Amino acid sequence: MIASVVLLLKDMEKVRHTLKKHQSAVRFLSVGVTSLAVDYGILLVLYRLVGIPLVIATTVSYLIGLCVNFLLNKYWTFDAPKGAKQSTRQAILYAVLVGLNVLCINIFVVSMENIFHIGPELTKPIATAILTLVNFVAYQKIIFKTQTSTDLERSMM
Repeated sequence: MIASVVLLLKDMEKVRHTLKKHQSAVRFLSVGVTSLAVDYGILLVLYRLVGIPLVIATTVSYLIGLCVNFLLNKYWTFDAPKGAKQSTRQAILYAVLVGLNVLCINIFVVSMENIFHIGPELTKPIATAILTLVNFVAYQKIIFKTQTSTDLERSMM
């Protein structure tokens, strides 16, 4: 009986360690879903209820979704440095990444349609999934990179 409890406690510790290890990935995906919901919800409200033209409603909802995504990832997912200088740097890098994402998705989706006659119903989710993985690494290693103690020591010298 005691051996079973000990094994159970060890298993629970492994689960806790695994969740802790992948916490930023889980948070990143949660932020993505939240941003998408905000974008989609605002789009529907502006277009269907308020009657704003679709191109304007889409642009406004997309930009608000991007802002939600940036802020949640900065402060919750990656707990990135918060100074004005760091925030400006992060916002610029984020904008560049968004631009590259739009470019890559359009190239992929249009090329797949024109060359292989595969529609965006399939290629857009594939491109989005691939870019989600790339974006996670870019956010973690470049945009919201936190200084290690060695980096801090070097910057103080």
